[in-house]
Amino acid sequence: MKKSNMKRIIPTAVLSTAILLSPVQVFASEQYAGQKASITTAQKNAGMKSSDVVNKEVIKRDIAERLKNYVTEGIPEGDLRSKMRNQMDRLVNNWTPQYENTVNNISVDNVNIDSYKDDNLELGSLRNGGSTPQTLKIPGTTKKTTSSFTYSNQEGVKIGGGADAKVSVGVPFIGEGGATVKSSFEFSFTHTSSNTDTTETTVTYPEQTISCPAKTLCSMSIKTSQANFSGIMGVDQKLANFDKIADRKLFLRYPLNLHELYERTSSKIPLPAGVTLNDNDVIFKTGVPFNGVAGHLTAAEYTEVKLESMDGKKKVVMPLRLYQIPQKRAEVLKQKGF
Repeated sequence: MKKSNMKRIIPTAVLSTAILLSPVQVFASEQYAGQKASITTAQKNAGMKSSDVVNKEVIKRDIAERLKNYVTEGIPEGDLRSKMRNQMDRLVNNWTPQYENTVNNISVDNVNIDSYKDDNLELGSLRNGGSTPQTLKIPGTTKKTTSSFTYSNQEGVKIGGGADAKVSVGVPFIGEGGATVKSSFEFSFTHTSSNTDTTETTVTYPEQTISCPAKTLCSMSIKTSQANFSGIMGVDQKLANFDKIADRKLFLRYPLNLHELYERTSSKIPLPAGVTLNDNDVIFKTGVPFNGVAGHLTAAEYTEVKLESMDGKKKVVMPLRLYQIPQKRAEVLKQKGF
């Protein structure tokens, strides 16, 4: 990558400068964490802390201090030194950082859950008022949903600005048996896209047939969950416009790029949190706020069967996979008085 150069300033005068939401949301992949949890309490304070990242005001103050340290090196205290330091403050104050992404794939593992709710989606039902069992047949069906993700560009960050970028987000839900399920989904951004992206997901439920006892209302359903989430994601960036801090005609001596500035001043000025100096670059982990609407729809194998007697006095809910085993079904129905 070509580096932007600045030259040491020898001033002769002081310058004057200054979420889409659908009824049921689905993700393509899920991973069971194997533990019970309350989503709103366990995840409320998750996510990246503001102390782990850097913002543009901190970047400007840090660069101003380093420039003042650099250009006044060897100059004794006095009017000239004071004027040079003030000049650096004015130049940086009138400059706004612009960034270049260093990675094209951003992973967000923790989010804040702002609101969460569970619901059931019925796939089909049968009211058997007769005296003999009847068959409930539910045709195969596909559910299509839309999820949304929006990031804030208040820090001047443009995800996908240099090259197409993807943001993968993991969102926790309560799955079967109360275990935490982390669903992941992916959003794409390009240099022409806005700061919001939507993704569409489909889940297919195959045809199912079950026996419905006499005098019973039978139904099959799946559990749905919806979460409104937010957080701060750390995005590694390089500065793309360091050379725009001042007009090039002011730089009369040897070249100075951003990496050299940090190398020459790092022994005197500590790096702020969120700033990393490596062998070739200065990396700024900017904090980018985001929010979105996400959801979870249980897979076909977790379809549930619900039976309720016509008088409403007897009820049973059990997994479809167990209900389809005659011995298991008979045991449960006998226990419940069906």
